[in-house]
Amino acid sequence: MKKKFSVDVTKLLKKYPLTEETKNVWAYLANLKDKDLFSEFQLTRREMAAIYPTSIEEITLLKMIAKLSDTEIIEKYGITRKVLLQKHPLNNDTLKAIKAIHTAKDETVQKLFHQSKKEVLQLRTISTEMIKIANRDIRISRGTPCSREELLQMFKSKKKGTYPNG
Repeated sequence: MKKKFSVDVTKLLKKYPLTEETKNVWAYLANLKDKDLFSEFQLTRREMAAIYPTSIEEITLLKMIAKLSDTEIIEKYGITRKVLLQKHPLNNDTLKAIKAIHTAKDETVQKLFHQSKKEVLQLRTISTEMIKIANRDIRISRGTPCSREELLQMFKSKKKGTYPNG
């Protein structure tokens, strides 16, 4: 494999460790027949491989999404099932962020992300952390005071010499 693909497997496994949970998830999926896989997740084996679930949480969410109709998904998240399943990682944090963006006003999303709500919902990676960072940046630009913890975190993350007299 090293000669054919110029990849050192040991370095690859150090960077992306293969956990027991991931092995168990894929063993579970491998033991399902195609009919069972489709009835449980509403996905073909190829579609499931493209999503590449690696945790029990992701499998649980895929089951939950499979139970929702297409109209329920659009009402709840503002995007289609196909776009929702392309999000990475597909976890509770991602779903909360998508739902929060979908329920927010267009002007608010435009201020936070400098993109329309439709464009933000199409992003492959969305998290509540992205929303918190965008909110913090807006508060800082307005001069609105942050919490003590946020101020300490900002001072720790600043690099010396970045600002005048700093």
